[in-house]
Amino acid sequence: MSRIQTLLLILLLSCVESFAHRIKVGSSEFMKSIVAGIAAAKPGDTLIVQPGVYREGNIIIQKSISIIGLGTPTLDGENKYEILTIHADGVLIQGLKFINTGIASMYDLAAIKVLESGNVTIAHNQFENVFFGIYFANSSGARIEDNVLHSNVEAEHQIANGIHLWKCENMIVHHNQVKVDCIMTLPSVSSRASAPRSGG
Repeated sequence: MSRIQTLLLILLLSCVESFAHRIKVGSSEFMKSIVAGIAAAKPGDTLIVQPGVYREGNIIIQKSISIIGLGTPTLDGENKYEILTIHADGVLIQGLKFINTGIASMYDLAAIKVLESGNVTIAHNQFENVFFGIYFANSSGARIEDNVLHSNVEAEHQIANGIHLWKCENMIVHHNQVKVDCIMTLPSVSSRASAPRSGG
């Protein structure tokens, strides 16, 4: 590569970087909610979520953005909702805590559900008392790593898979912890809630 080509490449990368924005979300920020931050974001932008508890129902992502938590902000499904639904390529979810999804026998409610998407990264998040934890369907090229999933349940119907991959390929599942505490002996729950090291 010539010197001129190298300089042009550096200039191009600098321009791309300049067009990507960081949007702060929090009670003391201009953007008070994650939903508002997502609405304002453009592909390539990053939401920086400040500490706090966010109760925003089902949050939907349909653009290639990153959401990064500072101080492990908590997204609460209030025992009613699927918390985060992703239908976009190149999304990053990192440093968040997800609690209290809804429980439904007819619907696969998840803390994070990824549908028909590629190159999504779910890393360094915490999950407590969720039905499905991390749920991928018809997706590829994802990384699921260094997440901690923990649920306390009283009956088998209150828990599904910790990490669930349906019709997926080229998935990296690495260094995740899945733990279920139950007042009953339920071997089927333990086996269903285990995280595969890789899956298809």
